[in-house]
Amino acid sequence: MSLNECGMEKMVCEEKEDIVMGQKDLKQRTKNVALTNSALRNPHSEIRTVLVVDDSSFMRKSLTHILESDDLLAVVGTAADGKEAIRKVKQLHPDVVLLDIEMPVMDGLAALAHIMAECPTPVLMLSALNKRDRAIAIKALEHGAVDFIQKPSGVISYDIDKLSNEIATKVKIAAGVNVRKIKLSLPTETFLRHWQEPGTGERMVVIGASTGGPRAVEMILSGLPRDISAAIIIAQHMTQDFVPSFVERLQWVCALKISIAEEDEVIRSGRVFVAPGNCHTRIVQNGGSKRIRFSSNASSHAVSPSID
Repeated sequence: MSLNECGMEKMVCEEKEDIVMGQKDLKQRTKNVALTNSALRNPHSEIRTVLVVDDSSFMRKSLTHILESDDLLAVVGTAADGKEAIRKVKQLHPDVVLLDIEMPVMDGLAALAHIMAECPTPVLMLSALNKRDRAIAIKALEHGAVDFIQKPSGVISYDIDKLSNEIATKVKIAAGVNVRKIKLSLPTETFLRHWQEPGTGERMVVIGASTGGPRAVEMILSGLPRDISAAIIIAQHMTQDFVPSFVERLQWVCALKISIAEEDEVIRSGRVFVAPGNCHTRIVQNGGSKRIRFSSNASSHAVSPSID
């Protein structure tokens, strides 16, 4: 076979590959259009529409691929900054907005404030691993975000696909939240009631929360008096990197002493113990007191910590 013939054969093979890839892309696009049109025609459809907002082209494409791999999710649009996101939320009316924090023109926190004020929509915040983003993510929950997703390896996470199940699950849960009914104001005074002095009594209140939980927990704790005669243990489904910021925020709005639970710590009334995010928290009787113990056995639990 001559060199010219080899070259021609190679070109033909490459053209065939391009055609096949084009057909696959067209098929996927046709499916996406059908899903999107179905969702827009029938607001009660199980298909949930999503707007993806991230200044990284790679992240937008990756998140879109993850979401559209689920037959019950359809990406109706993307945006590269907060200002564009606000415009597209008003234009496309998605069921959920997947919103990055660090962006040019307008960041995610500012965009969130506009979205919740002008066109309330369930929002999931995307946060990197750095300390600043973690603090902002917690603050975003106060301003109406339903939940957040932690990027696994920084602002541009090339391994974002390993969170595919978490992302799809949280988007579906967020789509069912009626953010118009959520009151973002905190109580102006604590409950008026006389309580016993704190001690190592038997009374305990256990609070378990998942998506949308941080804001609800904040609302509950902000109304409790300092001398409450019960201990409070909180199991919030949250990765361990975000727990310190979560606790720090609670300390600002609650009169009780709040801390991350520690191994073998004695449970005392008037205290709030927040379960760390990398294990399960158990309560055990030890002599005349109850203590906190940790377990890493996650065989029967999908999340850690778990309220179970």
